[in-house]
Amino acid sequence: METIICSKCGKEIEIEVLQGDYSTFVCESCQEEINRPAYINELEELSLIEDKTESQLKRIEFLNSKIG
Repeated sequence: METIICSKCGKEIEIEVLQGDYSTFVCESCQEEINRPAYINELEELSLIEDKTESQLKRIEFLNSKIG
């Protein structure tokens, strides 16, 4: 097992085998926080569509779960 460290929060993550350069690694929690503004913008764009497809409705549900 190898340990990599999140470049944002310093959280240590255990991985099987170290392959490549992890100097800019960002953990899942930090990545979700980085993505939050994009999720909000996409949700606002989708909310403007009147007749939403089933796919768009599922995407809205996904975005709402991510924004929390």
